[in-house]
Amino acid sequence: MAERKPYTPWHPLFVAMAQYVYRHRYTVHGEYQLTSWPLRADIVLIEKEDPTGPLLRVPAIGKRLGPRYTLLELKGPTDDLECLDLPMLISYAGLLEVKERVAEPTDIHLMVVASALHPAFRRRVEQAGGHLVQHDRGQYLVDGLMYPLSCIEAGPASETAGNGLLYAFSREHLREPRKVRERLSGDERDLYNELCHHIQQIRKSENTMAMKDAELFERTTDEVLREVVAGLPLEVRLRGLTAEERLRDLPAEERLAGLSAEEMERLQEYLAQLKKQRH
Repeated sequence: MAERKPYTPWHPLFVAMAQYVYRHRYTVHGEYQLTSWPLRADIVLIEKEDPTGPLLRVPAIGKRLGPRYTLLELKGPTDDLECLDLPMLISYAGLLEVKERVAEPTDIHLMVVASALHPAFRRRVEQAGGHLVQHDRGQYLVDGLMYPLSCIEAGPASETAGNGLLYAFSREHLREPRKVRERLSGDERDLYNELCHHIQQIRKSENTMAMKDAELFERTTDEVLREVVAGLPLEVRLRGLTAEERLRDLPAEERLAGLSAEEMERLQEYLAQLKKQRH
């Protein structure tokens, strides 16, 4: 259970006063719940005390991470970036600033990754005093807000060098999943395959909550993975499978296809021995 914020007796006293004084015009709530869901930011990256290694992968994100904290909002291929996502993200940053006792607001960077920047979101940025400036394909910077904000459109950004993995988070990936392999280098393809496998393992976990659009994700990635497997040498495809696993779904006649006369004869002898043992 979350620890409750301490408050003085004057708090309920003030609430009671306001409820009486303003009862004809307002409904007064004490300790009003501000969120429909538990108050958790989507993704927060906190730099380690002794950071090492360059940020080579997915530079559209890596180059824009904050000097200390990055608060990232991800909108998957089936979700739209809405106008209210901006004030929500800014309010989360304020809560993070208080929780972590951040000395400088500029130590916190905001980031949005979405299939597209919806016009309503763009308008809300302008209404909040922000200026959206494109600096590369599908990549934008916003200045004029309380915190620096980077916005990334996954599909267009995935066409720039080193950012192919972003294609997996775009609407284009749902329509043409096989194109993801065109955007990826060799080691990125291996990472993509590992990530897909990781999600499938999470889905099989008994203790995980149901995922939205899980079946859609599985259909999309399965199409890509089948193509990957089909292109592998036979010995690689079968590596790690036991003999029973290789033959499990084959009908009996297909299991025997390809056996030589000598192998068939040995099989008949083996079956005869099994019959004797059972009787």
